Amino acid sequence: MKTAAMLLVLLVVASGCSVKLAYNSLDRLTRWWANDYVNMDDQQRTYFDAALEELLYWHRTDQLPLYADFLDAVEVSLSDGTDEQELQSMINTMLGWGYEVQDRGVPIAIEVLGSLSDEQVALLSRRLEESNLEWEEPEVGKTLDEARAGWAKEFMDRFGRFSGRLNAEQRTYVNAQSVRYIPDMELWADYRRRWQADLLALLQQRDDPDVFGPGFIRLVEARESYYGEELTAIFDSNIALNLEVSVWLINHLTDRQRDRFLRRVEDLARDFRELANAAPETPPELEGCLITC
Repeated sequence: MKTAAMLLVLLVVASGCSVKLAYNSLDRLTRWWANDYVNMDDQQRTYFDAALEELLYWHRTDQLPLYADFLDAVEVSLSDGTDEQELQSMINTMLGWGYEVQDRGVPIAIEVLGSLSDEQVALLSRRLEESNLEWEEPEVGKTLDEARAGWAKEFMDRFGRFSGRLNAEQRTYVNAQSVRYIPDMELWADYRRRWQADLLALLQQRDDPDVFGPGFIRLVEARESYYGEELTAIFDSNIALNLEVSVWLINHLTDRQRDRFLRRVEDLARDFRELANAAPETPPELEGCLITC
């Protein structure tokens, strides 16, 4: 799941000059991320590295060409503005890519999680809670005005990576719309804790692959059911806010900003094609497993 998020981050916010370096470092970055939660032993690390290599080869050769074709179409579509329906369709496409990566990653997670020792599970529990605290930290103890100001700054920074610095009118608009933002990070951390509690409970049955594997898949598929009514309503409201503000900004770009924006999209498409073409001629073969064979 984290790999899926990283890949989407590359697509949505990375600058054209750094996306190749970031993508070519995904194996190392993902390994570092995994080690933040679990100190894998030699056998687990060997399996994880081989499985990740196979996943990233598939992604490079199968998915990146799709990304490039999509971005070529986006460049044409956004050249004369957009609307919420069109932009939502683009977002849905990108989310679909993320779910495809997630589906490929779930069997890897089952193997590694199912092979954890009691000490590794205890460490995972502590590290998950540390991550939850980091997740909610930006809004903990903040006033409503401070949280909304934080949302506006983050939004303008992300958008500006493609358009360049927003002008006074655009910044005024985003700041005015920020009053609609509803802080959600503490609720999001609470949702994570509920889901993680069931994961940790399931890990007590990891010695039985017939129970753990299907149970983990059900947990992944049921993740949104853990949101709860309050978070779901807030989440939907904030998504609508982000969508509306994005459309307004795209439709109110200056000529210079639009040229820069479209060049960024074009650069990303070219980078994705070059990354796909740089794939090894022979695909890696994953041999062995940790718990299912």
